[in-house]
Amino acid sequence: MKLNFDLYKNNADNSLRFLLGTEGMRMLGICGINPSTADDQQFDMTISKVLKFTQRWGYHGFVMFNLYPLRATCPKNLPMMRDKSVVQENITHIIQIFSRIQKPTIWAAWGNTIEQRNYFSACLQEIVNALRIYKPQWMYGGELTIKKHPKHPSRLPYHSKFEQFDIDNYIKHFEKVSE
Repeated sequence: MKLNFDLYKNNADNSLRFLLGTEGMRMLGICGINPSTADDQQFDMTISKVLKFTQRWGYHGFVMFNLYPLRATCPKNLPMMRDKSVVQENITHIIQIFSRIQKPTIWAAWGNTIEQRNYFSACLQEIVNALRIYKPQWMYGGELTIKKHPKHPSRLPYHSKFEQFDIDNYIKHFEKVSE
């Protein structure tokens, strides 16, 4: 399906997608693992569900960003080691958009996939720390997974509720589990 997104940041060859979304009065940030195929002209299954949830939960716009911005339809195809310059560029774009959002809300939406690469937790910690100045309210949709991770949008039924997410507690717990 086609739709033009007015928020879109990528690299020259489109192998990295930093931001994707639509401007609106009340914005929702969505933090996933990594981008798949959606771009500024066409959306994929994840973005399709994000659009519906954004409307259901009363938001007028959204911005999708990810822990790691490298495109891969399957996160298992991501490199075993992260490229720190890519991570830094990702954080720069995330900060730029959140500096413009009043009272930001961020939907934690990465699912159990966060366990597939050791660097995902470090990327999450760096993003959380970079956004602290904006005092975002972190949320999750539906219930947590059995492993206590916030579910990916594709795993949520549309009647799911939006719940408070204690990101600092999650990071502390997740670090202990990862060690």
